[in-house]
Amino acid sequence: MALQRSSGVPVSAPGATQGQSSSAGGPALSTRETIVQPHVELGVMFGQALGGREPVMSALQNLQAIGQEHGCDAIIAVKLMQYPTSAGPAVVAYGTGVKFAKP
Repeated sequence: MALQRSSGVPVSAPGATQGQSSSAGGPALSTRETIVQPHVELGVMFGQALGGREPVMSALQNLQAIGQEHGCDAIIAVKLMQYPTSAGPAVVAYGTGVKFAKP
């Protein structure tokens, strides 16, 4: 979004100057459109749990622990999948580990 001065000259909104999208003419809506990447993707990771009282929570905690082991600052885009087994439901949490760029 551009702000207008009284002279009619468009001025960029505060904080939007770094990530300008060439396709839309405004701030970038995706990190793929920015020149400077705010993070580095470390890869797809997964945590799993078999049976138990709360297998979804266990799978997410395992995913978080694996991310910490690999130096991730966050896990994004988590997908939960459940597979039936003879020992009970197996839950697998898949996610993308990211490390934020230092300014």
